[in-house]
Amino acid sequence: MTSQLIFPESEWKKIKAAGLPDEVVFYIECYSHEDEKKDLIRKLVSTTPEVIKMWQTYERWRLETDTDEFCVSSLLGRIQWAYKRPAFHYKTPKERTELLEKIEKHSKQLINLVKSSDLDIHIIYTPAGIFKGFTCYEDYSESNQWAIDSENVDKLLFSNMLKSFIERSEKELNAPMVEAKNSKNMAAIKFVRTLADGNKRRYGVALNTAVATATNALFDTKYTAVSIANLLNR
Repeated sequence: MTSQLIFPESEWKKIKAAGLPDEVVFYIECYSHEDEKKDLIRKLVSTTPEVIKMWQTYERWRLETDTDEFCVSSLLGRIQWAYKRPAFHYKTPKERTELLEKIEKHSKQLINLVKSSDLDIHIIYTPAGIFKGFTCYEDYSESNQWAIDSENVDKLLFSNMLKSFIERSEKELNAPMVEAKNSKNMAAIKFVRTLADGNKRRYGVALNTAVATATNALFDTKYTAVSIANLLNR
């Protein structure tokens, strides 16, 4: 059982007996999990009454709303997504603006350098063979280039890739983000607001107590349902 790769057998028996929903037990025992997911499960699954109640709450709301096809998998995915946000999500609006300015400045400088020096290249992808992977089209012999062209292999100009990178960075850094004041609990507060928003969209309610339990387990905080309500109302 995959549970033995996450918990010692004696501990897992106690956890199972504490009242976890059958779907949670089945998910942990029967599915393979990457290391990051194993760490998340270790933090979010235990014998404590608060944790057992959290899972029971999510199971009850899933059944009442018939929202998720597979509650545990989708819920852990949402929690993981809210917990492991990219570093730029923790920057202030001013810091994001400054970061975008630097990205645009240096990327455009690099584009101008490679183009003016005739160092721009076409990147291609070969799915098999000795040249498997991403390679530079210009490094191939004429005969190999002819073979590549005859197969209509897509080519991506490096300078165009950088332009796309600038556009993506601009989109990401200018998109609305969950805000929180810069403090020692900033990451936890962003997690609270992100997870609660996801709960509202799926179940119609924030599930403050469940959010508090997950946050305390992941960030070693001491939030209560009231604490979560206050954070969501600011």
